[in-house]
Amino acid sequence: MKTKTILFVIFTAVLLLTVAACGGTGPDTPGGGTEATAASAADTTAAAVPDAKSDYLIAEDGRAVCAIAVAENAGKTEKAFALSLQLALKNDFGIQVEVNEKVGSDTDPEIVIGLGAYAPGADIYSGARYGVWTAARCGYKLLVFACDEKTYGSASGTLPKYIKRMSGDGKVRLGSVFFASESVVPSPVNLPVADGFCASYVNAVGWKTTAHKAVSVTFKNANESDFKAYQAKLETLSYRKAAENGISGNLYATYVNEKNQLSVDYFPAMRIMRVIGEPAYEKPLWELSGGERVQPVKLMMIEDTTSGHASSFVVTLADGRFLLYDTGYDTTADQLMNYMKANNRFSDGKVHIAAIIISHPHTDHMDGLTALADKYSGQIECGAVMYNLVSTDMQSVLADSSLDSRQKSFNDAAEKLGAEVYCLRGGQKFEFAGTTFEVMFTADELGDFELTGVNSSGQTDTTYDMNNSSLILRMTESGQTTVFTGDCRGGEAGIISSMFSAGFDADMMTVAHHGFNVVGTLWMYNKARPKVLFWTIKSADADTSRSFVQQLMSARYVKKHFYEDTQTEIVLPYDPAS
Repeated sequence: MKTKTILFVIFTAVLLLTVAACGGTGPDTPGGGTEATAASAADTTAAAVPDAKSDYLIAEDGRAVCAIAVAENAGKTEKAFALSLQLALKNDFGIQVEVNEKVGSDTDPEIVIGLGAYAPGADIYSGARYGVWTAARCGYKLLVFACDEKTYGSASGTLPKYIKRMSGDGKVRLGSVFFASESVVPSPVNLPVADGFCASYVNAVGWKTTAHKAVSVTFKNANESDFKAYQAKLETLSYRKAAENGISGNLYATYVNEKNQLSVDYFPAMRIMRVIGEPAYEKPLWELSGGERVQPVKLMMIEDTTSGHASSFVVTLADGRFLLYDTGYDTTADQLMNYMKANNRFSDGKVHIAAIIISHPHTDHMDGLTALADKYSGQIECGAVMYNLVSTDMQSVLADSSLDSRQKSFNDAAEKLGAEVYCLRGGQKFEFAGTTFEVMFTADELGDFELTGVNSSGQTDTTYDMNNSSLILRMTESGQTTVFTGDCRGGEAGIISSMFSAGFDADMMTVAHHGFNVVGTLWMYNKARPKVLFWTIKSADADTSRSFVQQLMSARYVKKHFYEDTQTEIVLPYDPAS
């Protein structure tokens, strides 16, 4: 029986009998629980589905009453875990529990390894994230899932200890308390099962209110047929394809129903398929547009004359509105407003901003947003604030409270400006007055690459710092492309080198003002071969003693270099020979 059928049958049976389907937990949940009986393997057909709040009975009077089953198409890691659990039960309790290589019927009591049920009614992924294993009670099944080999190893040592702690009176069981934890934050979306796959890893990914309102599930060893099959499945489940895109061979699609939005992505160079589930937006991103094209599109890199190297770019759109990519320090806000007021074409006296996009949560990129909202909200009409912050689960560079506080400051600023908030996803595409914007990289693309600030030897390492979560955006105007890179450095650039192994189109690119990494970062520029570079430093501060700077400045494909202090306004499309 296929995984999806098993899950559906389990869920249906549980619903019909009005039983709460599942609970989720991590390995640190305390032991205990109340004693309850469970049907033996011989008489389950006539028995009612066990209450999800009861203990899970494994053996009674020296005889196993359940089996261990490995989900179909599970990998060697799941099979190894099943055998280790079988051995532990034999050594600890002297019972022989059968191991099956496929899941039985919905009424067969089984400890199912690797099912990873992100189907309706089986919220095992509620607390699952990289580095954490979970167990959930679902009807006759005990589902055990981990995201990676190392964590299955942890579960192999921990789960038998809980079973032993909760056993007694001739019964071997796992107590119901193990299945419930108040710390678990339920996922708001149930991601449909990808047939034939076990998830490689699961991440909580950032959203507009909290880091736990979206879930990303990644499948390795996928191909384009798998990607298309999953899309076809979504359509049978009444999901509608709302948008799609392709960037350098990578395929992206967005599916929606009344409540949920799913981003389904396929990266052929890495053989990865990824699904991100989150609540749907009232006004979808792809419906953003703009007014009549009445003027040329212009690009300006803003200099902060007060606080040094800020990072802020202003695009003057063809309908007269502005788009900001990063906003510099709080002191940069005044210079941003001065520039936009000088170029304002609206008769209401207000500065009209289509969107403000923040690449990552560092003060030299984000504080200008807060200052604009605090000082100038009455003078601004803003449509959207956009970002994608790495979740607290996937980084230890900033204290969780600091990251949450910075995210809250974005949302508070958006509220003051009357703007919608969007969490951008890779591959998404939107348009303002005929100028197209594509998201090439977000913190979601970090996958299981955790930002720690240190390497495996415990040394401070810029490869793992917060700059590597920078959102990369590509703008296309009149056929000319400009790529905004935030503070992308070695770690992120290494992932991009895998995602875009064939290169990507960029006529113009920005350069981070610190964190240059010769091996990783130079690849991006050598593959894209931009003719124009925007350095977010002053011309006098270019450290030409550094190998990266020397190589990039001497690259034959670069025809023009711009620095903050040149304050040159570029009219698009731009001819670097002019």
